[in-house]
Amino acid sequence: MNPTLLASISNIGLIIFALLYFYASTLYDGGSKLDPHRKSWDWINNYWCDLIWPTTLLEEPNKASKWGIVANSILCFSMILFFLAFSFVLVPDNYWRYVVSISGTIAMICGMLIFSKFHDQIIGVMILSAIPALTGLIYGLIHFNQRTALFWGGISLFSIAINIYIFYTKKGEHWLPFIQKIAFAIVLGWVFFMNSTI
Repeated sequence: MNPTLLASISNIGLIIFALLYFYASTLYDGGSKLDPHRKSWDWINNYWCDLIWPTTLLEEPNKASKWGIVANSILCFSMILFFLAFSFVLVPDNYWRYVVSISGTIAMICGMLIFSKFHDQIIGVMILSAIPALTGLIYGLIHFNQRTALFWGGISLFSIAINIYIFYTKKGEHWLPFIQKIAFAIVLGWVFFMNSTI
């Protein structure tokens, strides 16, 4: 496999995801926990998952769902390509290469299923299965002295950790939809940057 090609396709996928994400948000009319009767997307109070549920908070058909699911699937596929490309170029040995590629792929396949009724359990499995891949990513960046990527990656991990903490403790939960979007931007920006260097 050509890692540069994988990384390039991954970046194209991230761009398509962003475009579909915005498009799906224009179709959404299902409200938020703060205002279930709102008829438009709320960038502060709606979760990403609100776009992919088959039904809205008022149990009506979700017009954004199909496009949200497509966008989410493209995102997860793009991330699989990222893990594969990274493992070929920035992981120093075969053991960690397998760990990063297999662990990252499992996590992203789980991510494709978050629109199901097992959403919360799937997120737990995603987190656990992603930990080995993230460990391998950090190891590779340290080994190859990729300081900028390592610093940005540290910020990305911190933003993910904040999301996980709020999700499971419910402390500051009213801020989680907005924090989630900030984390999305930080992490996907880092992935795009990493792909561009491969």
